[in-house]
Amino acid sequence: YSGKNDVTLYAVWQKCAHKEYSAGYCKACGKEYKLDITEYSSARTFVVINDEGALVRSRPYSGQSKEVRNEAYKKELKIAAKTKNSYGNTWYRLSDGNWVYSEDIAQQFTVKYNANGGEAAPSSQKFLSGKALNLSFKLPIRDGYAFKGWATSKSASEVEYKPGASYSNKKSITLYAVWEPSGYVVKYDANGGTGAPATQVKAPGKVLTLRSTKPTREGYTFMGWATTKGEIQAVKYTPGGQ
Repeated sequence: YSGKNDVTLYAVWQKCAHKEYSAGYCKACGKEYKLDITEYSSARTFVVINDEGALVRSRPYSGQSKEVRNEAYKKELKIAAKTKNSYGNTWYRLSDGNWVYSEDIAQQFTVKYNANGGEAAPSSQKFLSGKALNLSFKLPIRDGYAFKGWATSKSASEVEYKPGASYSNKKSITLYAVWEPSGYVVKYDANGGTGAPATQVKAPGKVLTLRSTKPTREGYTFMGWATTKGEIQAVKYTPGGQ
């Protein structure tokens, strides 16, 4: 200072943009700062797709990041969150708090099958993000019904996916079998009572044994089944009869 008077000097500041190491620690200013992290409501399953493995680090890549371990090819990992550094690279945080680079892993999804009243549904299938899955060709079975295909709603009557169809949506789903009767439908109506048996289907040329379940109604005695609705009608069929 070469002036000839008193002076107050004021500090001049420029906020650090954390451009060089956008990973929770800035080498320029030596400070920790909060990452822009997307937290998942529940852990998601990813799989290592790099045949050399996925290098796990203590931070999204930075000068302060340390190598923790290498996860093997095809290993499933539980991911809790993700973030991006200043270069636009995505990093995923494992459930143990360490990080893995996005290019080394891919999210895994599952397709489950529900026979929806039938049996012998196909086993679940898994696939990775960016890949298409061919749905199982195995068909479920249900006595008295013909299998039409698969839908995403249990009550659906229209088919959304056929066996062997391609599925590439980035989400796990359960597919429900869609059925249509392959004979004559026998429905039960408790007619003022409760607990009617489930519907049956009579195959052409076959004799159907009716369900033995009996409905109940307070103040009444169940007598059997009729083919017309009303308080007084003739009994034509009995539980367990033909």
